[in-house]
Amino acid sequence: VLNARFRHGTPGDAEALATFATNATASSELRAEALHHLANWADPHPRDRVIGLYRPLPKRDGTVASKAFSKVFSHLLTGPELVQASAIKTATELNLKSLTRDLFSKFADDATPTSVRIAILNTLSAMDDPRTEEAAQIASSADNTKLRLATLPVLAKLSPDSSAEMLKHLVETGNAEEKQAAFKALGTMHHPTANQVLAASVRNLIKGSVPVIAQMELLEAAEAVKDPTVNEALKQYRAALAKTGDPIAPYEYALDGGDFNDGRAVFEKNGIMPCIRCHVSDGAYTGEPGPSLYGIASRVDKKYLLESVVKPSNKMAPGFEMAVVTTKSGDTLAGFVNKETADSLVLKMPDGTENRVAKSEIANRQTAPSTMPEIFATSLSRKDMRDLVAFLGSLVVDPEKRHDDIEEY
Repeated sequence: VLNARFRHGTPGDAEALATFATNATASSELRAEALHHLANWADPHPRDRVIGLYRPLPKRDGTVASKAFSKVFSHLLTGPELVQASAIKTATELNLKSLTRDLFSKFADDATPTSVRIAILNTLSAMDDPRTEEAAQIASSADNTKLRLATLPVLAKLSPDSSAEMLKHLVETGNAEEKQAAFKALGTMHHPTANQVLAASVRNLIKGSVPVIAQMELLEAAEAVKDPTVNEALKQYRAALAKTGDPIAPYEYALDGGDFNDGRAVFEKNGIMPCIRCHVSDGAYTGEPGPSLYGIASRVDKKYLLESVVKPSNKMAPGFEMAVVTTKSGDTLAGFVNKETADSLVLKMPDGTENRVAKSEIANRQTAPSTMPEIFATSLSRKDMRDLVAFLGSLVVDPEKRHDDIEEY
């Protein structure tokens, strides 16, 4: 219904979405979804958010969404944390500078959740609000580490020269989270010192001395500044990756630092091909085209999960690998590999029967590629990839909810 309102696109539809976002009986996720539609009202994504097909809409008058959203904004700031953060993001996307006074008051309240305060700080900075410097000073002296680190990109924008030296020091001496935040700030600066730090850090990445949690921020910062020295370091980094021959090496950044909640959204709603179409994550296998992922993180590590996303044919679950076997007697058998031991292969045939083949009798064996398309390595953003791996890595077995019909990997 929310997507239908968005696509229909009348002023009444915008009002309905705004009203739904205030509905305290609805889930925070659905309320945030309604706000997402308002934020993207003027320039809709060409893919349908529900069915994933290419169904472009024309650009539309953003004031329709702005008017509807502004009426409910103050009410949204009293909602759950996710709704508040989504409302602030929507205000930013709609460039509603008239709302910054309310936002600053919310920011100055120590009782406001940290994620909401960070979102407000970023919004004030993005809108060049005159209260940004005061907000940054408040955040810099806060007890909360995440809030303090969130000031780095803001300070880099306000005072680039002094910030560049401070960020250089953090990269050289800080912990993993401080390096992560510093790289993110350095990528916004286009400053000589910042570029030197980024180039040196990319060379350190080649040596393997950059924490995994900070690698994505470093790569995105280095690509953003478009500096010749940094570009040369990136060229060397890509050449080093190619030499490894490891298909997972370019995606190592995704092994740490992702956001579980954002990863769930990628799993359920990504615009290319939602994972949930073929996989379940929280129950027994019910006939989906792909294997159940329930409890997968109790059986394999994040590197396995990452490889399953990037190179699905490399890691296929039992019962989903299609094999064509030619025996020494000349028979050809094709079916799904239900079980494999050192001595035999059990194939599930198209008629549902099982056929056990001794490996000593196999003359040739070929494996068909996974039915899962190999598109996510290039279609997902780095953040989406990292968040998806974080979500998959959270799918541990709950002993009280264990289903006996789920096979171990």
